[in-house]
Amino acid sequence: MQWIKALRSGFPSALQTLSVTSRSRMVQSGSQHVVPSVRGMHQRVFSNVGIRRMTQGASKTRARQQGPITWNSVGLLVVVGSGCLYYYTLKEQERYQRMTETKLERGLGKPTIGAPFRLVDHNGQMRKSEDFKGKWMLIYFGFTYCPDICPNELMRMTEIIERLDAAEVTKDKVVPLLITIDPERDGPNQLKDYLEDWHPRMLGLTGTPGEIREVCKAYRVYFNKAVMGNDPTDYLIDHSIMFYLMDEDGEFTDYFGKALTPMEIHDKITKYVTNTADETTHSDSSIGSKDIPGLKSSA
Repeated sequence: MQWIKALRSGFPSALQTLSVTSRSRMVQSGSQHVVPSVRGMHQRVFSNVGIRRMTQGASKTRARQQGPITWNSVGLLVVVGSGCLYYYTLKEQERYQRMTETKLERGLGKPTIGAPFRLVDHNGQMRKSEDFKGKWMLIYFGFTYCPDICPNELMRMTEIIERLDAAEVTKDKVVPLLITIDPERDGPNQLKDYLEDWHPRMLGLTGTPGEIREVCKAYRVYFNKAVMGNDPTDYLIDHSIMFYLMDEDGEFTDYFGKALTPMEIHDKITKYVTNTADETTHSDSSIGSKDIPGLKSSA
């Protein structure tokens, strides 16, 4: 037989001959099944293993490509981050501008502080700055929802007015005014309830947001709203802390910061009202203006 002869010549050849012979017999018998050769079987086994490995590798590659970080997510992050940075930069520029506008100019002459205003008082009556002609005005800018600073300053203002009213030369000559920097929440009724705790002559003034902004700008008042949570009505306002003294003609005379006690402020106002003030009357933290018309020279 052929395969026995082939076996004698070598085992590989025998396998090949056996494969050929088997295929020939299967074809002759009419069977549609073909017995694969050993070499073919080895090739298919290796091919199937390779395909599985390639498929597994491609799946891992797709998994890595479709992970939590993709080019789309990176692009979205860049867009959102750029928008947040732009918004923060814009807000900081506005804040810096407001702070710059509130800085008091130094030099000779009277600084430009104050302007005519038209606001609503806590009784719902329209008030104009001209209504106070002939009276001195002691003005404080604050808001009724202020947790500590404003109540403390209004206590100081109450003490100052009480001391001034106790002397005949200054009695009823200075009008204490609270101008709100929070017109959205401080309407006339809110101001009226709030001012019941302070001096009875203290007058609260409010207006539209635009009107309040204009008055604050004229008086160089710095303020910045800080929202505390998700509720847009829950916020505090950072603001400058000082009293403004305006003369009988509505012109700026001096301002007084927290460094001065109520007694010291009372003494300075008394000198201004009685026309006995000189350049030394200005507080150390004042605007540093000199030669204010109407004041006596220290010389």
